[in-house]
Amino acid sequence: MVASRMVRVASAANGAALSCSSSSYAESTPIGNLEKAKSLFLEMLDQGVHPNVITFNVLIDALCKMEKLEEANQLLNLMIQRGVNPDIITYNTLMDGYCLAGKLDFAGDLLASLQNKDNGPDVVSFNIMINAYCKNWKVNEAMRLYWEMIAKRIKPTVITYNTLLTGLFQAGKAVEARELFGKMQFGNIAPDSCTYNIYVDGLCKNDCVSEALELFHNLESCKFEFSIKVFNSLIYGLCKTRKLETAWELFYGLPNKGLEPTVVTYSIMINGMCKEGRLEKANDLLIEMEEKGCAPNVVTFNTLMHGFAQKNDTQKVVKLLHKMVEKKLSPDASTVAAVVDLLSKDEAYLETLKLLPTFPVQVLPK
Repeated sequence: MVASRMVRVASAANGAALSCSSSSYAESTPIGNLEKAKSLFLEMLDQGVHPNVITFNVLIDALCKMEKLEEANQLLNLMIQRGVNPDIITYNTLMDGYCLAGKLDFAGDLLASLQNKDNGPDVVSFNIMINAYCKNWKVNEAMRLYWEMIAKRIKPTVITYNTLLTGLFQAGKAVEARELFGKMQFGNIAPDSCTYNIYVDGLCKNDCVSEALELFHNLESCKFEFSIKVFNSLIYGLCKTRKLETAWELFYGLPNKGLEPTVVTYSIMINGMCKEGRLEKANDLLIEMEEKGCAPNVVTFNTLMHGFAQKNDTQKVVKLLHKMVEKKLSPDASTVAAVVDLLSKDEAYLETLKLLPTFPVQVLPK
């Protein structure tokens, strides 16, 4: 009797250890560890240990992240066969895996199948699908799910609204985004800093800069703490609509807000100056950012080079290319386009070719 009980206790302890080991291996995700986790999982089954829903979920999640969806599905079927009821986390994990692999139809079918389950889909289920639809430019499908949530009395979260606002603005549906922003506030969902970043950026990119500025000033009066992203969006919108003086005010007012311009901020301002033909001022900004310890990137250089190439300033373009080499920056398609544009208008292009620097050859990973 005692011996029998000791065997059962030892078996349970061993099973718990195996379950923990397989879960920890799976959570670390690399292929080698995933294979170890699967091996341990099979060992559990061989020893008559019954893995619980958490163990299954961890392994399904690891398989989905590695896009091994067929194996993940097999594991789901095994779960059911062994009498372990999948929970909403199981289905959401699998749904997210399908979305990450671009298999939205499969994910949509899985969401539809959840409608027949006892508990049904939750807000996370809908958020997963809404995010996938928005990322794949299917914002109408995303909005259909939003209205389905409302009909089922599943309350959207701030994540739901942030995702939908991003999708609507991306699709150029500023009017619909504005309406949704109003519904969000009416539904007592407080916008967070991410919401305001998305909203201001969306307005600026959809030619509603005045409205974005008005919102900015309203938030400013409420002592709202802005991130640099909000300023980058506003400066971009102001430069795009040729309101450069206001852009400068925001740019040079950043330290008063406890913020420093990033490489993105500088690149936006440089682009604005180039489009206005103020190339020397744009070049001064490049010097200023370097002096302040903000390293320019390939976008910064490309922006300046395109500006100087349009003015046929060969010397400046060549100088910028040499500077890129010094900073170990690799040229991209935009860099090549600027050089080609310059050479096509240069009668002495053969001489110019001799002046161009040689960039290190980039070895692509196999």
